[in-house]
Amino acid sequence: LNETKAVTKLLGVNYIIVDNNDAELQATLENRHKLIKIIRKVKPTIIVTHRPNDYHADHRNTSLLIQDAMYLVAVPLVCPDIAALTYNPVVVYHQDGFTKPYPFSPNVFVDITDVIDKKMEVLSLYESQVFEWLPWIEGYLHEVPKEKDKRIDWLKSKWGNRGDVNTLKSILQKLVSPAIYKKVKHIEAFEASEYGARLTKNNAPIIFPFGIVNF
Repeated sequence: LNETKAVTKLLGVNYIIVDNNDAELQATLENRHKLIKIIRKVKPTIIVTHRPNDYHADHRNTSLLIQDAMYLVAVPLVCPDIAALTYNPVVVYHQDGFTKPYPFSPNVFVDITDVIDKKMEVLSLYESQVFEWLPWIEGYLHEVPKEKDKRIDWLKSKWGNRGDVNTLKSILQKLVSPAIYKKVKHIEAFEASEYGARLTKNNAPIIFPFGIVNF
């Protein structure tokens, strides 16, 4: 919780932490109703989540819960103790490197070159995750710098372009001018989900005014 509090302070954002144990999240009716109520309370325009084919059970079940909730957030008789939404949020998947049953297909690119240092600063606050657990489980704990002032640059080398996002740069190159492409060093990519409101070539520039659309 201390790491999360540090992130909220740095970014000026709010977290809602649900009482589920790590590696034990299931796509149950109880959790679906919890999520529906949270979505109705927050009233998001867009929801970013994992694709349902992911290595971690919590990630997969989070994605399934969002799929299950998207239609129902607008149904008044489901969780009638909180007002139903009059719309469906747009759902997008963040980029990953998984290829089965199908590979990630980007619909929006975001150039994060100018904010990469801030992103790495945020990641560094999740110290137990990025400097301890993930390096240990993936076998590179010995690479983590002992000096804190070197850790941001080290994180950038590991996480500056997460997953296999660099493999998508050939698609991005076709969408922008050579001058713009040359300046892009770090990107994020998002795929439109078929659940919730549809992300289209017409509304994507509104939802992602800073994005590069690929439809």
